[in-house]
Amino acid sequence: TFGQSTERSNNNSFSSDDEVFRSYWREGLTSVGRTPELLRLVNQLRQADSDSVYFELPIDPIRDGAERYLDIVKTPICMRDILSKINVHGYGDDFERLCSDINLCFRNAMLYNPPEHDVHKAAKRLSQKFTELVSQFKSEKTKNAKKAFSSISAKPDSSVAAILAERANDELLDSLYPSSGTLLVVPNPLMKHWEEQI
Repeated sequence: TFGQSTERSNNNSFSSDDEVFRSYWREGLTSVGRTPELLRLVNQLRQADSDSVYFELPIDPIRDGAERYLDIVKTPICMRDILSKINVHGYGDDFERLCSDINLCFRNAMLYNPPEHDVHKAAKRLSQKFTELVSQFKSEKTKNAKKAFSSISAKPDSSVAAILAERANDELLDSLYPSSGTLLVVPNPLMKHWEEQI
């Protein structure tokens, strides 16, 4: 048949911004480029609340009067550990692993401390703040990816370019009137003839 079908292929449907972000994070930035971005994100979090000091250093059960801490918290982690891991490129291209570690830090604090405790409250606030910061961070990086890869020819073998091309095609198909058939280009004289016949 001639023309363009408005039906979608059986490929994945609309590519999400998360896919664009993940591909850009893995392909668009080197580990050297990712490190300052991660440090900026973590430092924004640390500066967002003065109570973030609770999470800077590892818990010392004796010094901090938390004798049962290591019995309750099986995987302790603090911001210093996270920052060290960032500085040695320990997260590689796995952004979600960084997020997991930061969330683990706050979950540990909420697990050990009762809900009315200041540390528990601070952990809950900072966890919510981190969710907001990650959303903003991903949005910013996705915007950068779209700008950097807007021309598919810029990096044709890139999965970011492929995702953006798929998204552009999906948006084009979404803008067409739905039809179960094929779109045909009909010359004007033939249209007049058909109209006369009707």
